[in-house]
Order: sequence, then C-alpha cells, then structure tokens
Amino acid sequence: MRETLILLSLFCVLANTLSAQTNEPIPSNTRPMFSSHYSLEQWQKEVERRVEERGRVIDFYIVQLRSEGDPKKQTRIAFLLGEYRADQAVGDLAAIIKLQNDEDMEHRHLPLWTKYPAYEALIKIGAPAIPLMVEKLESEQDAAARLLEVSVIRGVYGAEIGKVVLERAEARQTDSSKKAKLSEALKLIQERPRLP
Repeated sequence: MRETLILLSLFCVLANTLSAQTNEPIPSNTRPMFSSHYSLEQWQKEVERRVEERGRVIDFYIVQLRSEGDPKKQTRIAFLLGEYRADQAVGDLAAIIKLQNDEDMEHRHLPLWTKYPAYEALIKIGAPAIPLMVEKLESEQDAAARLLEVSVIRGVYGAEIGKVVLERAEARQTDSSKKAKLSEALKLIQERPRLP
C-alpha cells in the first residue's frame, strides 16, 4: 500500500511535469474530476475535500519519512514533500538535510531530484523553512549541514535578502556563541560556496 501510494504520487507529479514541459494536456484519467456545472457550494465542498486529502497524504509521507531507513525511499519521500510544499515537514527534512542521492542521474530521462533532495524540498517549501534554518545555524557544528542550511536561505530569498535575514537574527541574538555562528553564516551566504 505504501509503495503504491508513493508511486501513484510520483506518477501524478511526473504527468504534470511532462505536461508542463510539452504543453500537451494531461491525460483525462489523471485530471481532477471537476465539472464545469458545479455550483459554488459544490466547488467549496470539492476544495475542502482536496485540502483534507492533501493533509492526509502529507501526514502519511511524514510518518513514512520518520520510519524509513532506506536512503532511496527517503529521497523520493523528500521530493514529494517538497512538491506538496509541506511546511509541516520542515523539521523532518531539516533533520536529513545532508541526505544524498547516490543514483546515477545521467541515464534518467527526467531527473526529478538532484544530489540533496531534502535540501531541495526545503527550498520548494520556501519561507516556512527559514526560521528553522536560522535556528539550526546558531548551533550547527557540521560544516556540510551549515552550508546546506545557508544555501536553503539563499535559495529561498536570494543572497541580498538572505543576508538581511541573517543580519537581523544576529542582531537579536544575545548568546555570544550563537552570534558567532550566525556571523560565520553571513560570510557563507555572501561567498556563494559550492555544495559538497
């Protein structure tokens, strides 16, 4: 059941991605079953149903991410959480930010993720990921994780606004060791170093 749901979600994302790239319509069996004759109340019920369904799917993926030990499965789950812009998953994705995809991407027709799928998912989630990235930067010891956390901030806001975010966090910080870590992060965001 779990693998079927993950594969079905990947298929839907892939169908939407291919449709967007080729400008061809999505096959009728993957389109939502909306009727142009819906009343406003029917549309409202449909929206509520889809929002509830989205919440259940995201909750399922988060549970799977927490319990899954296989990096290849974690890669796919992280990708899907990013596609859903699942801000509820920020903490779980941040915990595996260094997760590396070791699959051979050169022989795939459509690479859906690159080397760091959790990092990419956090960027897709956007602004809701930033407070935790800043918080982690205040104490993170691992250089690779720090670089990825800074890169999430830069990926969401760009270098200039990311710099302002870190400057404000540094100005608010009263703990000298955390302040020093944020100062290091400020240097990183301006240097634009390459990911490991």
